[in-house]
Formats: sequence, C-alpha cells, structure tokens
Amino acid sequence: MPELFAQVILPLSLHDSYTYKVPESMHALIKPGQRVIVQFGQKKLYAALVFSVSDTKDDQIETKEIQQILDENPIVLPPNFELWQWIAKYYCCTFGDVFRAALPTGLKLESKSKVFLTGLDVETEISEKENLILRVLENDVSLLIELQKKLGTNFSYAALKSLQAKNLIYFEEKVSAKYKPKTETFVRFHAEIKSEKILNTKIEQLGRAKKQLALLYHFCGLTKAFEADQTKVISKKDLLEGTNFSSGILNELVKKELLSQFQKQVSRIEAKESGQVKINLLNKYQAEALLQIKEAFETKQVALIHGITASGKTEIYIHLIDEIIKSGRQALYLVPEIALTTQIIKRLKNVFGKKVGIYHSKLNSQERVEIWEKVLQFEHEPQKGYQVVLGARSAVFLPFSDLGLVIVDEEHENSFKQYDPAPRYNARDMAVILGFQNNAKVVLGSATPSYESYYNALKGKYELVNLLKRHNDVDLPEIVVAD
Repeated sequence: MPELFAQVILPLSLHDSYTYKVPESMHALIKPGQRVIVQFGQKKLYAALVFSVSDTKDDQIETKEIQQILDENPIVLPPNFELWQWIAKYYCCTFGDVFRAALPTGLKLESKSKVFLTGLDVETEISEKENLILRVLENDVSLLIELQKKLGTNFSYAALKSLQAKNLIYFEEKVSAKYKPKTETFVRFHAEIKSEKILNTKIEQLGRAKKQLALLYHFCGLTKAFEADQTKVISKKDLLEGTNFSSGILNELVKKELLSQFQKQVSRIEAKESGQVKINLLNKYQAEALLQIKEAFETKQVALIHGITASGKTEIYIHLIDEIIKSGRQALYLVPEIALTTQIIKRLKNVFGKKVGIYHSKLNSQERVEIWEKVLQFEHEPQKGYQVVLGARSAVFLPFSDLGLVIVDEEHENSFKQYDPAPRYNARDMAVILGFQNNAKVVLGSATPSYESYYNALKGKYELVNLLKRHNDVDLPEIVVAD
C-alpha cells in the first residue's frame, strides 16, 4: 500500500503546515478538517488540524506518525480554510494564530491544557479507561500532560473526548478562565424502584404522610411512570411549579428512598421555547428599501443601508433572513456587542425559533463548542443544526456549510475590530470576504456609515440604500444649537 502523508496546522504561531505520516490503519479514516493528535518537539502533544492529505512528501523531511484521529467527521470545512488563508495573508499573521482565534478552547487540546471535572452525575455507562481518567481527576485538576504521565498506556484520547461529550469534563487553557457549568436539579425514582409492585410496597410505608403521597402521585402523573412513553425524569422546578408542595416534602421522599435528586448540566444556549410569531409587515419606505436591495443583489455582492435611527432596519434584515431560510441556506447576523442587543435576540428567537443560535466570547468553552457543532450539523441534519447565527465578531469563524447571507449591523462600530492578540482583524471587512468566498450576499447597516463603506457605496462598489424616514413617520427630535 502506498504511503500517505497529512499536512497539519498546529495551534502555535507558525506560518507553515507540518507533514506527518498517516499510519496504514488510518488511511481510510483521515480527512481534511479533522483534528489529529501529533507530537511536536520532544514531549508536547497537540490536537492539530489536517489541512490536506497527499501521497507524496519532500524527501528531505523526516516525518513522525499521527498518533490518533479525534473526529469522525471534519470540524472545519474547506470555506473556513479559504478564509483563514486570506486572514493570515491580509493581516500579516501566522496560520497558527488564525487557528487559535477561530476554534473554541474546548476543541484545542494541547499538553498544557487543564482538565476539570464538571461535578455532574454519571447518567450513561462509562468505559474502564473513562473511569480511570475520572478517578485521577477526582483528586485534583490536572494538566493534560500530567494526566498522560499518570495513566501511561491506560491513557486514551478517545476516552477523553467521550467524557467531554458526556459533559463530565471540560478543558481550559488558563485557570483564570475557569467556568461553572449551568446545572439544574432533576428528580427520578430511586434506583431500588424498578417496578410498580416495588413502588406500591414503598407507598404502604408512607402511612399518614398525605402530602408526601400526593407529591409522589403528582410525580407519577407528570412522568407517566411505568407507561410505554414514560419520561423517567423531570426537573425539580417543573415538578413543584404551580403546586403547594415544598422542597421539604420532596426531601422526605428522597430520605425514604422513593425518589432521588441529581444535578444535570443544561444548556445556556437554548432559551425556553416561546410561540413563534409572524414577521411584521413593512411600511412603504422599508418595502422600497428591501426591493432596492434585492435588485442590487442581481449585480452586486454588497449593499449598504444608510438608515436613520428608528427607521426599522432590523425588520428589513428579518425579511432577508426569512427568504434565505426558505431557500435552505444559512445566515450570519453580526452585531458589535451582544450585551446591547437583547431585543434583537428576543425578536429573532420569536420569529425563527430554534433555528437561531447566539455566539460570542462571553460564552464558556463548552457552550461555544456546542454552538460550533450545531452550526456544523446543519450540513448533514438541517432540521437539528443552526440556520441563523447572531453573534459578535468571532462568529465569522463558524463552520457554515451553505452561507447565503451576512448582515453587519452598526457596521461603523469599533467593536468589530480585534486589536489584540493576532489576528488583528476587522469583522466587517471579513464579512465582505466571507460573502465573496461563499457566494453569499452581504448587507451593511448603519445610521452613521463608516468612511470606507460610504466611499465604496458612492463609487458604485456597493449598492447604497437610503432609509431616511422613521417608522410610522415619527418626526426626528428637534435639535437646538446652544452656543
């Protein structure tokens, strides 16, 4: 069988990719975009990204072997690599710098990474190697390299990845970045109660404890105990909400080994589902602006909306996103600061429901990994993946498989500029490049456009769309010059 070699990118400030030999057992499995474990230098191990695979290499190069493939499918797509190459060249930084900026911490493993226990209960079966890792971590937070030394031949990256997927461990590059996963208390039957007969025997022991009995029956009703479509568990909040039962009554049932409580990690990303609402109708000025944008997109890639404050630019964006969703493609909505856009988040969630994901730097590493995977999932399971992402500047790095629209709201804002560390990019400019590379249309919006964008619009490079009337024809505030 001919030899196979992989060119990989390391999460270090290095310009070039490095060549590693692919073991014969991995020939059929390796693909560009996957993470692989490689040794770089004397002792350090890294999760590198496969950039390309070939059957030739420079004869002068001595190659080490790839130790393990971490992913079944690529976590970075060809359009991502294309954008990364442009960033490295345009912003004069290394490919490794872009890699580090783009991927969430939870997807970047290296010897100096720290591994933490989440402290959650084990709900699924764990393998022997997974159990060994958990037992070492119970004593202390461990550097990944120390974990490898302690376990020796029993250490497994596959077991480590599996534990991360089960939310039993998480990774951080710095201790100061440590986060506490969001958890919620859930209730289920005690482990001893495996049949209705055992339950009835336990119920007889309750005697005159009427409130405890009533709560137990309430639990059975909500979880459809011992029925074919039983839910088995329920959150403590949902169990007690709207009732006269207290936590004390629940605790008594736990003491008597009828019920048990456990902590479970819940997503901070998925908001409570609210009923979807219809898209608002546009007024005549908004409708004219939308028509102008659509006509411009037949010949141009970028449109700049110069819309005064309260002119209703957001509703135009929502109509454009709706059309992209109906066409089966994805949309990226960039805003300068997530903290200042709670109304936009609520509006998008109300209109598009679970199709919308939120991505920004204030999320912890596990949450960012979760969103990354949901965006990636859209390629193979569109109904489960995110079709629309609302995010701050770092959202431009997400692995969109079929991007059709990029919106940059308040495009003049300095917050779109990354000053430190490298790559020192401007997300507005990257959004335009992203659009060109993915054959996606780009909409820039602002009440006070930047000089660069306005100049490009006046010169005909972008389409200029003016929206100079406020919603419902509300008058602009009177300006009094006080000298």
